[in-house]
Amino acid sequence: MKRLLFLLLFSLSLQSNVLQLNLEQMPINLSRNVSAEWAVIGAGCAGIAIVGLLLDLGVNPDAIKLIDDEFQAGRLIKYTKVPANVPNQRFIDYINACNTFSECNTPAMHYLKEYDPQERCPLSIIVNPLLDLTEMLKQKIHAIQGLVNGLNFDGEKWHVSIGDKIITTNHVVLATGSRPKSLPYGKERTIDLDIALDPDQLAQLIDTNDTVGIVGASHSAVLLMKWLYELGTARILNFYKQPISYVTDPGKENTGITGITGQWAKEVLEGIKPANIIQVQSSNEILDVWSPICDKMIYAIGFERNPLPLINGTQPIDSYDDQTGEIAPRLFGIGIAFPEEYISSTSNKEHNIGLRDFMEYAQRVMPEIWMRAPNAVRRLSPFAKLFMISPIVLPYN
Repeated sequence: MKRLLFLLLFSLSLQSNVLQLNLEQMPINLSRNVSAEWAVIGAGCAGIAIVGLLLDLGVNPDAIKLIDDEFQAGRLIKYTKVPANVPNQRFIDYINACNTFSECNTPAMHYLKEYDPQERCPLSIIVNPLLDLTEMLKQKIHAIQGLVNGLNFDGEKWHVSIGDKIITTNHVVLATGSRPKSLPYGKERTIDLDIALDPDQLAQLIDTNDTVGIVGASHSAVLLMKWLYELGTARILNFYKQPISYVTDPGKENTGITGITGQWAKEVLEGIKPANIIQVQSSNEILDVWSPICDKMIYAIGFERNPLPLINGTQPIDSYDDQTGEIAPRLFGIGIAFPEEYISSTSNKEHNIGLRDFMEYAQRVMPEIWMRAPNAVRRLSPFAKLFMISPIVLPYN
């Protein structure tokens, strides 16, 4: 009985001492002399989400490296004047889902949260908070500015090449983003979508006598038609494969157009269409015939992955698990380059590509799959109570 009482008192004393420690800041024993536990490549909205959630999960900031060649919120920085296709609430949900993000109290963050949650605002409303979050995270973790040119898996760890520098890490997350797709028709007369989606730059490049070809029926394509129409462009030729879809259409709840762009499409394109707008169902043959009469061409036909670093000296990734983001042992992808697949209400395969979608996906796969995989390099999680270890991550073998 005395021995049992002694052990109980000792346990209570130890508990008191343990709970006073800031265990989230204690060093983590990284395996096999690596310089990081996690390397996140890409500091756009998906990469920022990953870093924030790693900190939420208790990963030591010194064990995280965030790598980007610009640290300017990814491609979204180019689209600040584009009206969002989702209500502001989606952006607020993205921010509120990460505890670490709550530490960012900038004017841009307050403006986002105080704005009407049901409005569809220009994307600047989320880009500016993303820039502020980037600066905050750069003060917490190790930020490396540069372009990753190679990934090599050797000795049970990843070697990440950044110029002439190599860092070793247990886990790698590719949040490398995407770029607009294009086609070869009228290549010398093509205006890059990144430029066209800035109305001020677009206005400088368009003459009122121009015939402008817009390929696509996406939110961006319809928005460009609207802007060109408002600029008084002489002729606007829209080449499309599928008719315009709206968020109210079955199966298009996440991909159809809405807001001021959708309203304009319904009122103008589906109303008494102006004489200077011609819509043509497209094919290669149609583009062969029609594109030469266009003074300018703009392609709004979707996005493709940004160039990826070579992996073990070979060509980059051809496939990934679109339910878990797994690419290779302890190599994961997320964001618009590696989106989660889902089945729409009409049983079609679609992809989740919104900011809130990335956050919700990461919250699900990181603790449940990435950190619990059989080949994961495991670590002790902060104690919630004495002798209790989080089921999210256990000591690695």
